[in-house]
Amino acid sequence: MIVNSAVGGHFGERPNASQTANRFNSMPKNPCRNLIERLPWQFYYWSGVTILFAYAAWQRFAVPLDPVADPDTWGYLSPALRELTGGAFGHTSGRNFLYPGFLYLLLRAFGDFRAITVAQHFLGLLAGGVLLLTWRRTRCFVANPRVSLGSYHVLGLLAAAIFLLASEPIRLETQLRPEGVCAFLLSINLYVVIQFVACCFIEDHRLSAAVYGVAAVFTSILLASTAVLSLPEHFLSHNDKVSQTFLPTTLFVIHANLIRDQMSDDIQRNAKVPYSPEWLGRVHTTLSAEITKSIAAGPLRYSTLGFDPDYLMFDRSSIAAQLRNEFGNNLSALCAFYWFYYWRTWQQRPLAIVEKIGRQMAVFYTSQCPAYSQRKLWMLNGEYSRGVTSLDRKPYRKTWTAYPPAVEFMRRTELLARSAPVVQQHGYIRKPLAVLAATYLPLLLIALALSAVVFLRQERRRRLGWLAALVLFVYSYNLASCLEVAVIHSLQNPRYLTVQVFFTILAQFLALWFILEFALGLRAREKESLANTDST
Repeated sequence: MIVNSAVGGHFGERPNASQTANRFNSMPKNPCRNLIERLPWQFYYWSGVTILFAYAAWQRFAVPLDPVADPDTWGYLSPALRELTGGAFGHTSGRNFLYPGFLYLLLRAFGDFRAITVAQHFLGLLAGGVLLLTWRRTRCFVANPRVSLGSYHVLGLLAAAIFLLASEPIRLETQLRPEGVCAFLLSINLYVVIQFVACCFIEDHRLSAAVYGVAAVFTSILLASTAVLSLPEHFLSHNDKVSQTFLPTTLFVIHANLIRDQMSDDIQRNAKVPYSPEWLGRVHTTLSAEITKSIAAGPLRYSTLGFDPDYLMFDRSSIAAQLRNEFGNNLSALCAFYWFYYWRTWQQRPLAIVEKIGRQMAVFYTSQCPAYSQRKLWMLNGEYSRGVTSLDRKPYRKTWTAYPPAVEFMRRTELLARSAPVVQQHGYIRKPLAVLAATYLPLLLIALALSAVVFLRQERRRRLGWLAALVLFVYSYNLASCLEVAVIHSLQNPRYLTVQVFFTILAQFLALWFILEFALGLRAREKESLANTDST
């Protein structure tokens, strides 16, 4: 009889389950499988980080590298071009000076407009990296966290992936506008502020707290100087006529309907104002007519205002142009008129002003957060075509034709206007963006309610108080940004919304973590209570 020694049975007999298990265990194991099983979770995390940033970089550099211009670009680009062609740096249209300086340094160093997009893409990738660093740092804001470290890092990686792979941040990085660097500046500001709070109040590292405190102040000033929301800065230059009139003109046309009503009241009541009733009556009649024309001129982009302020400000025959002619070269008198009626409307119609601000805030705080662009296609040829139209104007042509790299840039832009590819935002990123857009307001409301519970109970405040404060602080970036625009302009301008995507994502993921920590804390208390009950 022949014995099968491998299984301990006779030849031709079916081995039992125990024999099969012994044979499997006696076989040499796959060394690769053993290695994979022994690898720590950090290996998978950092592999995911590497793959994410490589793919995000590929997405950015797969699109054309020539930056995209628009009607506002000249205000940022012309100071750099003038300096490069022997003129004065100066200001144009009251724009800030830091972004034009950034453009000047890049063009001076590389002599190629594509360097601008490359630099802004790298800053966008760095912003994603800082988001990950910020997320990892916030772990110390919870005493005895209940969300596992692995799950916590997965959440942070998911937040960074959504930011880095969404098409809107990439689109902003291709623009010849300050929005191309805003995400990076905001990421640095948030990181150093969070580091300051952690070092000063949680870990008691005084020297580090002092360093981060100075950095927080500096980056906050830098953000204010670069006009995060890309609103022109009236206060930086008083030699440029447009700089002097831009802000008061903007405030006048944005509140044109309220100012019109206030003028009507002043005329009817014969109020004591520094303008004659006859002249004021003519201005009121003209303003009313131009508001009506702005509504009929085309599609109404500012439905929350009820008219088109861009028409009132930029149309050559509208109210802004007529008032400039009325006051001649006396810009100080023109600005005084604008400021007088803006502040008078605030004083006499505060509820109407507050109502206007409320309508603008409701544009952002709605069921679908507009900070997330969910569009499927990005039509680059249309954007490049608009860039050609924006820069190829007779007053501008004399400046950029004197700089050969600008001539080459315009030539390539004309080609791209005909042949640029259509960029698709895939479903795997649109779906998370849709979820974030739908959950922004619910997460905010839940976070507010849970924060109140945490702050009112000492035990919960000790464990989750700092995290609750952090969540509300990051959400306040949205509030401050929206409030600034709601007071000065209108949130129905898309770029004032999508530029907030960085801290909007961070706020929502922090809120989600906060809710999970709160829920797991409740669960742990229930288990502890049941255990105490069973022991008694």
